Amino acid sequence: MTDNGEQMRESRTLRVPAPADAFWEVVADFAGMLRWWPGGIDAVTAEGEGQGMIRTLHIAGGRTVSERLVLLDPVRRVMELELLDGRPAFMRRYFCRYEVAPDGTGSVLTWSPRCEVDPGAGDSARAYIDAGWKAVGGGLCAWGEAHPA
Repeated sequence: MTDNGEQMRESRTLRVPAPADAFWEVVADFAGMLRWWPGGIDAVTAEGEGQGMIRTLHIAGGRTVSERLVLLDPVRRVMELELLDGRPAFMRRYFCRYEVAPDGTGSVLTWSPRCEVDPGAGDSARAYIDAGWKAVGGGLCAWGEAHPA
């Protein structure tokens, strides 16, 4: 990451009563995110399989966002994606890591976005990350609570 852009790293956690194996299966289903996403996406299409696959989110209103699956490690229950297009204008690169771990009979998700943004765009990036967590955390929390151990 270059050109004096600001580096942003955040981390959020979520505990749910769903068992880690079941929760991981849902989190790691890269093309199946509509199983838990809270709304605003009309469809998800996918090209390829496994690491390197690209999913396109068809957002209500006609916009699209494409993401690439960078890492999928079922042993460690880690998935990482890169936002390819559909980023805000101030955002140069965006990656997000999802890690699922057992927590008693339930699970804990650690969601860790990192990005490079234009100088001075840190507040805008934090707002973007907060909005992303609201959707990701809200959707996965609802799924996890609906599927307890």
